[in-house]
Amino acid sequence: MTTILTYIILRLFVRKKYTLEGDELRHLASAKTFYKLWNNSFYDMHPPLYSWLIRVFRSGVLVSLGCSIGLYYIAYNLYGVLGLTYNQKILALTFLAFNYTLIYYSNRTFRYQLIALLGTLGVYLLLTHQWIAGGITLGLLGLTCTFAGLRGFWIWLLLGANWLALLYYGVVFGSWFVIKARVYSKVKYHPSGIEGMVEEVNPFTFKQLLTPMYFKWNHSYYGEKELGYTLKGWMKRVGGVFGLYEPLHILVPIILVFMIRGMFSSPIWVSLLVLILLYPSLLKRYLPRNSIIAIPFIGFLLAKGIPPIPTGVIFIIQGVLLSVFLIFHHVLFTAKPNIKAKGVSKYLNSLPGDGVIVDGMICQPIAYQTNKRVIVLTREPKEPEAIYQTDLAINEFKTNYAVIRECDYTSATLYIRDHKLIRTIKEDNTIYHVYQL
Repeated sequence: MTTILTYIILRLFVRKKYTLEGDELRHLASAKTFYKLWNNSFYDMHPPLYSWLIRVFRSGVLVSLGCSIGLYYIAYNLYGVLGLTYNQKILALTFLAFNYTLIYYSNRTFRYQLIALLGTLGVYLLLTHQWIAGGITLGLLGLTCTFAGLRGFWIWLLLGANWLALLYYGVVFGSWFVIKARVYSKVKYHPSGIEGMVEEVNPFTFKQLLTPMYFKWNHSYYGEKELGYTLKGWMKRVGGVFGLYEPLHILVPIILVFMIRGMFSSPIWVSLLVLILLYPSLLKRYLPRNSIIAIPFIGFLLAKGIPPIPTGVIFIIQGVLLSVFLIFHHVLFTAKPNIKAKGVSKYLNSLPGDGVIVDGMICQPIAYQTNKRVIVLTREPKEPEAIYQTDLAINEFKTNYAVIRECDYTSATLYIRDHKLIRTIKEDNTIYHVYQL
């Protein structure tokens, strides 16, 4: 009881004041229109399950918090199936309770708690030979995050490779690729990728179905994922998965020692699964959150590898750590965050015409706060290509206005500045220019 109360208190009160941006606004905006975003077109970057849940429950924070509490319950039962003693269960759940990566995403509008929940639940269901439910759960994991869904195949392979589970996993997960293939086959251009830049999507390859980041213009900007070979880079990423604040990343080698010690007394599939799930966090352009499914299994290995600690001592440690967390972070999870570009969005809503092309750094708040069709300005550095892509966005999608920041001087924004300036708005310590196209 003490551990679950500590777990819930941390998720209700440990949160910094912040500004809504990035994926949070994309999820909220796509939930408003039941999975349309840029240009009121199908949103092809992230699968739709998390946004659909926001649509149903009317709150991304509520969905994340519910998934977080569900993760505790599933992990508790999973640890029982894996044979942990009561004392070891408390130790593993304490690791989950104070893992700052899990805490951070438990009261924000991100999909990562849902990813952790579905991944852990899928393992539990396959371990208990609930093949159909396990296969569907891993398929739903793919409808939350494409690359997490691909790792669902490794979960299936390591846990018995039951063909009935694979069938249901393939049908559910495969539906995402069928939907995207149908969307791409009906159009030549589509606002694709993280920021919704216009891309030529037809013809397309299977690699591009996996992620629109492999389309030509997205790929030229974002590049390949590479391993972070520096020791400091690896410790930072793995330290993030361990839920450590950056100054505490020096503890990574110690935690690894206990993990390796735990591997010797654990099923081999657990060790292999942790290594597979940790791999994305070693890539330069990925973050620790991409290995969030690994966290409950790291907790299991630590519980097996750390020498026995009396339960009373664990509870005392929980109390001390809880006090420290609440001293430095004490914002209730219902506190409202800030949103940028409110004045710009209000002005755009007052204008006739429904198409607007915007700088990629402000596309999410404008897409969320306006009733306009939003297209994102290209970041192509070469002038001829940038002008071509910008004209394509303007003419193909019939945009009426453009919004750029004063500080942004790319080839595309310089081209936009040749059009008629109709309003300058200063807010968020930023100067925004609105042009009529």
